[in-house]
Amino acid sequence: MKKNKVLLVVLLVLMCLCTACGEKEEKAKKGTRVETKEVEKKEEVKKKTFVCDNKYVQLETPDTWANYPGKDKMNNDSCLELVGVTKNEDKYLLVISEDKEAFKDFTSWFDVVFGIAKKSYDLDEDQVRRSDENGINTRFVEKDLDIQGEKVYLQLYFMETEKYYTQVLMWTDQNHKVRLSTEFRDIAYSLKEVEQ
Repeated sequence: MKKNKVLLVVLLVLMCLCTACGEKEEKAKKGTRVETKEVEKKEEVKKKTFVCDNKYVQLETPDTWANYPGKDKMNNDSCLELVGVTKNEDKYLLVISEDKEAFKDFTSWFDVVFGIAKKSYDLDEDQVRRSDENGINTRFVEKDLDIQGEKVYLQLYFMETEKYYTQVLMWTDQNHKVRLSTEFRDIAYSLKEVEQ
């Protein structure tokens, strides 16, 4: 008899649980709306690594960049020249890397190369900003230019690594400034020395 009472109690509890679950399901069907959110997966940007001809430094770029295909170099002193390979935008990159031993210090090197850039791009000292991001002593300039009627957006970096002073120059049409400014910055700060 005792077993029957225990069995009866267990059955009643199970029925109550089933009824409660059934009521919740029914309520959900009548008025409760369950929303599901699809989590949007961000596509990983494929990266490429480019090493300067002199094997001093390397940069990492999105895969929309390739080696400059021109027969003649854009700049005789550059060790790396890249061009954007998308249909909708023209973007360019030059790297000039030099041994630190050839200069007294970063300031003396910067004074020389900035003096040349200053004349070429009509720059002022007050446009130069400083950064030590990623442990790299950097001076950089960001400027909109009008070059022979073309509206150009320029980013120019002067960077010091352990053994080298490097200029990283990137430019595009001003229409692409907003979209490419972060990409340019990320490329510049991916600068690393090549182990020899």
